[in-house]
Amino acid sequence: MLTNDEIRALAKVNLNVCKAALDQTEKRLADILDVRKASDSKQTSLFSAFIGFAMAVCGIGAALAQKPEYATYSGVFFLASVPFGVGALIFLIGLWPTQSAYLGSHPDDWLQRELIGAVDDSPLAVMYADLVINVANRLNVASQDISHKHQLTMAGMVCGIFGMVGFAAALLALPRG
Repeated sequence: MLTNDEIRALAKVNLNVCKAALDQTEKRLADILDVRKASDSKQTSLFSAFIGFAMAVCGIGAALAQKPEYATYSGVFFLASVPFGVGALIFLIGLWPTQSAYLGSHPDDWLQRELIGAVDDSPLAVMYADLVINVANRLNVASQDISHKHQLTMAGMVCGIFGMVGFAAALLALPRG
């Protein structure tokens, strides 16, 4: 991909090609940002669910601690709640604000004397080419961000599996009868 300086060094920049490239790049960025919104929604839901699971499992442990004959088993339930708490923390990290990409361009990209005062479309073509590069850079940021979010979501879900296994083990550890 050309840099801003390489574009400015070209003898002529095709305005229509730049417009089409900008349109396609913005569509791709919009798709990635939609995936990010869905990921944020999923992480928010899972965060709430995992907090609820952790509290429920801890509640069982607290209830068992109240009965002397089961008090020794309460610690197992407290331990079983830890993966849910860790998973919730992982989802929270995934929701933490980042330097994510955004649609649209800052007015500084458009409101420049050489663009506004131009008598022909040649500066406009260069501006569109610059915008394509800027949107492409935002696209790279968004792609890295969504990849990181997916990794965190998977890590949180793995914690959920460990939490369910721990909960099942805690239930099996209870005496029968």
